[in-house]
This record gives sequence, C-alpha cells and structure tokens, in this order.
Amino acid sequence: ENSGAKYDSRSGTREGKAELMRKLNYSTLFLGTSRTENGLNPESIWLNGEPAFNAGLPACGIEEAEIVLRYAMDHRTLNRVVIQLDLVLFGNPFAGKAGFEGSRFHPDLNLAQYYAQALVSYSATKYSWRVIENALRDKHSSYTIRGWKHTFEGGSLPPRARFDVIFWGYLQPETGTYRRLQYQPERLEALRRIIQLCRDNDIELTMAFSPIHATLIESIRSVGLWESFERMKRDVTMLANDEWPAAAVWDFAVVSPYTAEPIEPPEGQKFSPYYVEAAHFTGALGDLVLRRTIGDEIPEDFGVRLSPEVIDDHLARARILRDQWAEQNPIEVERLRAMIDGTPPFKLPPIQSTTSPLSRN
Repeated sequence: ENSGAKYDSRSGTREGKAELMRKLNYSTLFLGTSRTENGLNPESIWLNGEPAFNAGLPACGIEEAEIVLRYAMDHRTLNRVVIQLDLVLFGNPFAGKAGFEGSRFHPDLNLAQYYAQALVSYSATKYSWRVIENALRDKHSSYTIRGWKHTFEGGSLPPRARFDVIFWGYLQPETGTYRRLQYQPERLEALRRIIQLCRDNDIELTMAFSPIHATLIESIRSVGLWESFERMKRDVTMLANDEWPAAAVWDFAVVSPYTAEPIEPPEGQKFSPYYVEAAHFTGALGDLVLRRTIGDEIPEDFGVRLSPEVIDDHLARARILRDQWAEQNPIEVERLRAMIDGTPPFKLPPIQSTTSPLSRN
C-alpha cells in the first residue's frame, strides 16, 4: 500500500477515496456520514483481519451511500457492509456534495477531462507540492490510507468549547443542522435498494444507528425532531424485516453508560475515551459497535438489535432513559435550550459541573 498516503491531505476527500477504492484490497465496506468516517476503524481487531475500507463521507445522503456501494461492488467482491444511520443521512438531500461531481463516484464522470485536470491543472500542481511539503515536515494526513479519519476538528480546544461548537452548529436558529433538517421517509427507497443489493449478492449487511452523545440525543428532543427520530428507527426496522430479515438493524443512538460519558475527560487526560465532541464518536467506541454487531464478545449494556417484535418496547425504554438523563443534568438541558433560543455558547455563563455519568452496573 502507498506509504505516501500518510502525507496526502486529499486522501479523505470524495476524489481521494474513490481512487483508493480502486486500488486497495478490501472485502468489508463502511458507509455513512462523517460519523462513520471518524468512528469506524477499518483495521479494528474485531474484524479479525478481514481487509476493510471506510467509505464514510461528510454530509453523506443515503442516495450517495448507494452510489458508493455500487462503485465498490464494481471493483471488489464484498463480504460485509456496515452502514451507520442517522437523521442526516435521510434528511440531507443529496445534491452533489463537495467533490462528488469530480470524483469517480459520479456515474457520468468524463474520464478524459478527469485525467487532464489531474495532470495539468493548477489545483493538481498545488496539491502535489502540498504533499511534498507535508512529507518534508513529516505532517501526516488526518486520514489513514483505508479512509478512517483518526483526528477531530477543534481538537486543540478545551472539552467544553469543543462540545459547544457542535451544539451551536446543530441548534442555532435558522441555520443550525437540526433547525433545517427534515426526515424524508421517501428516501428510504435508496436504503431498500442497498438491502436488496446485499441480499442478492450474499453480502452480510449491518445497519446501525450511530451512538451520538446523550447531549445531542436531548437536542433532538429539544428542537422537536423526536417524533421523526423514532419514526426513522421504526421505518428502517420494518423495511429490513420486509426485504431481508437476515439484515441486522442495531440501535446505539440511545442514552447509555457509553453515550452519557461526561464532557470533561478524566483528570490528567486531554480527551475522553469515547467522545471528543458530541456528534462524532471515537474509534474506541466504534470498536465497541463492531464488537457488539459482528464480534465474538458482547457488552450487553450497549446497543439493541431491533425487530418488529421489540421496536415499540425499545423506543419506550429509550424515552425513559432520555428523561432520566435530562433530570440528572438540568444545567446541560438549560444550556441546550438557551442555544435553541438564539444565545451563542460564548454568551452563556461558564459552568463547573459536567454531565452526570450513568452507572454500567
């Protein structure tokens, strides 16, 4: 594998990942948004040595995930697909995300123009010099050659500030991600096609709702998206059962001892084990997701496999856990609601308390 990729600042772009997926060997594919990109390590021990590639993409929509899957199937024989699901995937209309139209993912890409631009364009020359400069400085890319983004934006900020940046980006009036987002159930048709592709080609399929932090779970309720959140989980569960009951659906987007990790890291550490900020989980928690869904050992207090028989009881239990967390963390809830009302986090009074951890017993 190309050792120079560790200096390649473009290896995590849509263009870069499409090229890598043509060149590398892999039989397991990770799909989804930036949560997949940050959270699932393609070299996790829980894959038991099976070669994998992380094709998670920022702001990915479910239709783009389908295109990426078809692209991978055109180049490799897949044994397993793991797709992380969230409201962004079904509520972020796919309209050609940054880099898509110029990448090999695009079904109608003009290859002659693609090669010409790669060879002689100003951007290509500038990019080549950047790779050389990074190598001379030993400045590594944020991405591994297998598509995993192992660094986080804003990692130099204090923990509270990192979380607040994410909260404000999701909650600020009018422009916040959760203020503009609407769950669009008609887009489940793309997921239906993904399920059918895996079923018809004998590819093991795992669908998992991403383990967002408890504060972001509360944010979903506070902005009025809870009904859509539950409907999405129910719709996916029923769709999988109708199309291919062997396809596994797991829910990690529930308050648990893991997702309720305190915002402040343990004393003497810069980062907490599972979250650098509220929206993206670390590879350590991603390993637990893989361990729970495809590994041999199972942490019983993390993740629930969904089916039509358990979905209603599970959603009711998730509401109880959410409400318990909110009761235990009133200051956090108050801060979230102040941001929803339009108060930027830097104008909120500083607090000393942190989120209250849940017992794992």
